[in-house]
Amino acid sequence: MTGQIPWVGKRSKEDFVRHYHANHGDELPIWVAVEVLDFGAISQLFSMLNVKDQAAIANRYGVSNWKVFKSWLFSLSYLRNLVAHHSRLWNRNITSKPMLPKQGEIAWCDAFISDEDTHFKPFLLFAITRMLVKSICPNTEWHNRLAGHLEQSPEQHSSKKLSLSGMGVTADWKDWW
Repeated sequence: MTGQIPWVGKRSKEDFVRHYHANHGDELPIWVAVEVLDFGAISQLFSMLNVKDQAAIANRYGVSNWKVFKSWLFSLSYLRNLVAHHSRLWNRNITSKPMLPKQGEIAWCDAFISDEDTHFKPFLLFAITRMLVKSICPNTEWHNRLAGHLEQSPEQHSSKKLSLSGMGVTADWKDWW
């Protein structure tokens, strides 16, 4: 996407935005503007791109179907909002269910494809996040830290029997995580 977005960043207090405005004028180019957009706005911006560009971006992240990738961004925006508002994730049903690729296209997705109940649970969104973060930063340890938290199941903190299945964790998750 080329061009400039005049409505982004006018109220931003970010140093790099003020620097850009001081040195280059009011309109921010897209590569500067996306730095100050929230996740929901980025999801919407992606939706407004032409299909060829959506497909190119999806392919960059290892997803061959742009519609699947688009649904992932929308669902991750939903997850981000839950987390930002300190909402419960354990045993939550996700109302913004992400699409999944066809069987065999992305190996770790196959366990989710074969178990419909996991489509509505947060762990699928964590797995999507894992894939996207690892594609940007291959040496990240984020997913290992999350795995450590999941392995410390909250059973000891509750009178209710909670399990990893309540998060939608698949039986084979440690094999591909």
